[in-house]
Amino acid sequence: MKLKIRNKKNILYILATVVAMAVLSFGTMVYAERKVVLIDGGVTPVPVNTSTTKNTYAKKWQYWAQGASKYPGLRSEGCRVVAYSKMLAEAGYTRFSNPDGFYKWGIKNGYFVSYENPCELSIAGTAPAAYVKYRHGTMKCEGEVMLSGIKTKDAKRIMKYIKKGYYVILYGPSHTVYIGREASLEEGTAVMMDSWNTMSAHNMMCYTYASCTSYTFTSFKYFSIDGPDFDAKLSNTTFRYDGNEHKPEVTVEDKSGNVLDEKYYTITYPENCTSVGTHYINIKFKGVYDGVINAPYTITNENQSISAVSRSILLNQEASVGATVVNGEGELSYVSENTSVVEVTEDGRLIPKSVGKTSVIITASATESSEQVSKRITIKVRPVPTDITKVESVGDGSVKVSWTTQKGITGYQIQYADNPQFTEGKAVKFRKCERAGLAGLAQGKKYYIRLRTYKKTAGVTYYSDWSKVSETVVR
Repeated sequence: MKLKIRNKKNILYILATVVAMAVLSFGTMVYAERKVVLIDGGVTPVPVNTSTTKNTYAKKWQYWAQGASKYPGLRSEGCRVVAYSKMLAEAGYTRFSNPDGFYKWGIKNGYFVSYENPCELSIAGTAPAAYVKYRHGTMKCEGEVMLSGIKTKDAKRIMKYIKKGYYVILYGPSHTVYIGREASLEEGTAVMMDSWNTMSAHNMMCYTYASCTSYTFTSFKYFSIDGPDFDAKLSNTTFRYDGNEHKPEVTVEDKSGNVLDEKYYTITYPENCTSVGTHYINIKFKGVYDGVINAPYTITNENQSISAVSRSILLNQEASVGATVVNGEGELSYVSENTSVVEVTEDGRLIPKSVGKTSVIITASATESSEQVSKRITIKVRPVPTDITKVESVGDGSVKVSWTTQKGITGYQIQYADNPQFTEGKAVKFRKCERAGLAGLAQGKKYYIRLRTYKKTAGVTYYSDWSKVSETVVR
């Protein structure tokens, strides 16, 4: 969800808080709805329970508030837990439902002190990284940056890392806050996703870092987070026909080779596990994971096989699968596992539909002399490239680069160096725009510049081919 927050330079935010708490004679709490009123007159409801005794978090992670926790320690001093929870939620790790679930997991595994004390027992940022690893993903703290205390300057520094794809947490002596990635990119400035302790009415849910006056922050850490990526390993993928059933054992591993517990998936073997041909084992994920893997194995009479390799193509480029039958005469057929990424025609032409990655299953049919066999290859669809239209040296060691814009992408990456091989070249990314400036270049030196588009989808960044190289002498 992209929050519509308006706080450009010299624009004030108005926060209208409606909190009604009435204690009846029997101690019953009356709940209220909190609202963030925007400068353009719009209203975003934040359905947060003002009770300090019931766990009633908002459904959307942007509005999670520590005051909604059922744990006393998190309610009073749990801003860091909520900040970590929001970061994990935006990165796709939402199955612990809300901060209480993450807090409970952290206490159980020794990352937080107790339900009364949410202090970390390890280096700041270790708990969410451990949780991501526990869920078979990868997370790393890439570094820490000390703040200058100048809000506008620090906001720009934060955005530098947001634009590079990192997740950012602000740390201070009395408060910790997550910087929303999508909200910040939408607004063009760092947007704080506060924990909003419901017992402190002056706190807002979402507001820009530059407008923050309630807290002092000393540094921020930036993290890289990738989602889980699983593959099915079969004990055997090829059997000789002998009239018996063949059911290979299944192991599910992540990309680091860590085995996934069997409680997170169910295995369904095909009804016919005896006859010659290709059979598929259905592996359906459950619990905290979603998705399906269809793992093929074959029962053969002779060694018919398929020759084909995985490849990448551009979004505007049709191509052939390039499969051939080896030691057989079976007729080839093709199935794309995700037709929203790429379709395959009957004659094996790849028709890209969107940027991403999918598998294509190629099958050679059975003949009188050979059995049916299949092979799976991976097809990556990369974004359409673009061209540099102008490179202009504008003086003071600066260069302005212009290019042809492309639709449906996340942004552009410029690489520049003082040699045509781009040895030790530098690369910078920009969101959707048609020109950008490069500063701090050595005057009087020739620079080589090239450009490519990129698209981020499902936690993976895909790049186009590089443009032709442009060159200029910097003034």
